[in-house]
Amino acid sequence: MPEEGFVSDLASIEDEAVLRREIISLIRDKAGVKEVRLHTALSSPPTGKVLSLSFAGVEVGSIEFESEADLSAAQKSLAPLLPLLSLLLAFFSLKEWKEICQQEEAVLQEMGKALTLFLAGKMETSEVLTILAATLGWEVAVFIYRYKSGEIAFESNQPLLLSPEDLRQAFRQPELLLDFFRRHGFAEGEVVPLEYDAGLALGYLLLLRRNPAPAFPLRRSALRESLSRLGAAALVNSYLYREVKELAERDELTGLYNRRKFWEIFLKELERAKRYQRKLAVLLLDVDNFKDYNDAFGHLAGDECLRRLGEVIKKEIRASDTAARYGGEEFVILLVETGGEGAVAVAERLRRRVEGIGKKEPFPTISLGVAVFPEDAQSAEVLLTCADNALYTAKRSGKNRTVWRGKIRSS
Repeated sequence: MPEEGFVSDLASIEDEAVLRREIISLIRDKAGVKEVRLHTALSSPPTGKVLSLSFAGVEVGSIEFESEADLSAAQKSLAPLLPLLSLLLAFFSLKEWKEICQQEEAVLQEMGKALTLFLAGKMETSEVLTILAATLGWEVAVFIYRYKSGEIAFESNQPLLLSPEDLRQAFRQPELLLDFFRRHGFAEGEVVPLEYDAGLALGYLLLLRRNPAPAFPLRRSALRESLSRLGAAALVNSYLYREVKELAERDELTGLYNRRKFWEIFLKELERAKRYQRKLAVLLLDVDNFKDYNDAFGHLAGDECLRRLGEVIKKEIRASDTAARYGGEEFVILLVETGGEGAVAVAERLRRRVEGIGKKEPFPTISLGVAVFPEDAQSAEVLLTCADNALYTAKRSGKNRTVWRGKIRSS
């Protein structure tokens, strides 16, 4: 292409790819080199010898050559064309930036919709993460966050196995977690801190994919900051929601579930036991002579007694079981897939643990009543009544004992 007709010929080229090829061809001819690559200000950084181009005092891109000799030759031969080449790269950069802004706007709109549904309780966290990963061009999205209690947890849109130690380390140094995932088959990853309130990192958004692929340019600071703010806002609201939910479901003194939450779980577990023909046991537990203990040692000691009893119960039951403070000094425990003998064994273990405390310091004993589905009753109300009757029998027969089906089961 003759140099004097270059500008007019460019005006007739509408295809950007063709335009780039023509520019590269011109540079090769003028500089007498074989390999040339054009880079806009937004493209991947060059790795070879570079001739930087500026327009109106702003760097708009560069021309990459294979050797220092090629670069030196180009600097001399291309000098008259540098203003034009700078203008063209500025045009390419602006076009790329416009496309990126449009992409970012679409991403933020999609994320905004998802997070709005999430905050309204109409979408699960895993669904939000799936939308986020797909929108940004990744496979896996993971939230790593810390509760006020200090417990660190995570949620993801795909099954992942992370040990408690992995999570603790991830929260302290999230970049190390990327190395962990790379060793387990993920080729690329990105960590976005979820910052809120003067830069405090509440957690991290971890984005992963197994195969290297062109992805949305998440490293653009504007999008990164927007995602950070949106994610942090969702996380803060999630915290508040969970805290309010916990307050509504928990007994403040013992930390166990309250009566209302127990009935919610009880009905669901009973329905499941019926559907799958499984056993379900109920233990009713009452503190013996609690009024006398309160009168002798005071209400603060009484509260501490109930709190410690709650701790004993938590330690003695499985994660799949449910314990609640049923009212006053009475507690109820739900043992899934447990028959009569198993329920009696749990009750006796609890009774002996509490009895052991009383041998070291003033502490009341407990009495327990056991009822089992389906042997003792078919409905929740009747099952609990059976457990209450067994507890009444334990109290009348001397206290500090376990009763099931009218018989004392304590050794």
